Amino acid sequence: MFKSIRLRLRQITFFLESIFRSKKLIQNPRPINLVRACKFKDTRLAESIFWTKFNPIEVKFNVNYLSSDIDVVRWHAISPNQLEFDINMNASNEALEPTFRRIFDISPLLKKFHASEYFHSGWIDINLGDYAKKDGLAFCSNRENQILIPDIDFIGTHGYDEMRSYFGSNLIPWEQKKEILFWRGSSTGISPSGSWRDLQRIKLCEIAANSKNQDLFDVGLSNIVQLNKSAENEIKTLGYLKDYKLAFPQYRRHFS
Repeated sequence: MFKSIRLRLRQITFFLESIFRSKKLIQNPRPINLVRACKFKDTRLAESIFWTKFNPIEVKFNVNYLSSDIDVVRWHAISPNQLEFDINMNASNEALEPTFRRIFDISPLLKKFHASEYFHSGWIDINLGDYAKKDGLAFCSNRENQILIPDIDFIGTHGYDEMRSYFGSNLIPWEQKKEILFWRGSSTGISPSGSWRDLQRIKLCEIAANSKNQDLFDVGLSNIVQLNKSAENEIKTLGYLKDYKLAFPQYRRHFS
């Protein structure tokens, strides 16, 4: 008798904990909470968290989707008020979190389409990585069968609104601007040969460093990523790594 009562109390405790957990995760709709919902194998909870971003659109998941390309998500536009995502929910937490974060980031774009006069039902793949793998929507690609959409930085900053507002209210007369080609960026990209030396951004730094007109260039890497320690040390020795945090008054004199 006591064993059955103890078992019943445990079941009630687990039930109450699940309600509290669900409520807490829904109230704080972050990508990591979607990962937790997947860890709990709670698809409905994951859909509820997504709904907080896509409201009033109902979001569903195809939990049987087992693609190895975790950064490619299939978007089914079912109706103006309903959509479904094909996501490999069995992927690792480390792979799922950036995928969910980027879906969160592009949610305003998808909501606009569902509410627009151009809506029609169908499906399309969304390439959420920096490199497009499949035909469909992509942030960056030069292939014919991919449609470019604003990337997550553009959407998240509302078209770089803060920077545009600053430059718009702090204009420098054209004649006071510096005649300098200015560039900063990380060491990302795809090398045609496989060597880091053939990365386009490295080649740009090399051209600037070897130019006869040094006073016309302010070019350098702001961060070294996706490369081994040996390459990183060599890039630093070459002087390609430069300060990114320029003061705004100096920074804006480089722009037309």
